[in-house]
Amino acid sequence: MAQKIVVELVDDLDGSQANQTVKFGLDGVIFEIDLNDEHAEDLRTALARYVAAGRRTRGAGASRPARSSSGGGSAAPVSTDRERNREIRAWARTNGFEVAPRGRIPKTVLEAYDAKDQPAAAVTPTPASPVRKPPAPTRARAPRKTTTAATRRRQPGRKPAAARRSG
Repeated sequence: MAQKIVVELVDDLDGSQANQTVKFGLDGVIFEIDLNDEHAEDLRTALARYVAAGRRTRGAGASRPARSSSGGGSAAPVSTDRERNREIRAWARTNGFEVAPRGRIPKTVLEAYDAKDQPAAAVTPTPASPVRKPPAPTRARAPRKTTTAATRRRQPGRKPAAARRSG
C-alpha cells in the first residue's frame, strides 16, 4: 500500500495558504512563522529599518538574551573592554597594585579603579608579594652503592661462596 503525505503550510496570521516559513529573532529568542508572500513582505518591510541599523551576530549569540542598557551589562564591543582593561592595569601598577599582564583583574583592583574619582572612597593597594629568591643549589650526592649477590661474587679479596660455607 502506498501513502502520500502532503504538508500544506497555513499562514499563521489569516489561515490562508502560506508559501514560506520566515525566521526572525528578538531578545535572544528565534521565532518561526509561516506566511504567504504578501505577509512575508509586510514583515520584512516592518523590520527593515531595525535590520539596517542593527548588527549581525553569529548563530551562537542569537540564543542569548539581549542586554539592556539599564542594568543588564554593557553592550560595548570587545575592543573597548580590552582598552579599559589596559587602562585599569596601567593605573593599578602605578598605584601599587599587583596585577598580572593577562587574565582576570582582581575585584579589589576593579573596585579601587571605579572608586578612584570618588573622594570618600579609601583606596588601599594590595601589598605586593615578596620577591622570592631561587633556591640555593644543593650539593650533588654520590650515587648510593648497592650490593647484590652478583656484585659480591666479583669483589676482589673475597672468598668464594663455597669456601665461606665450608669454612
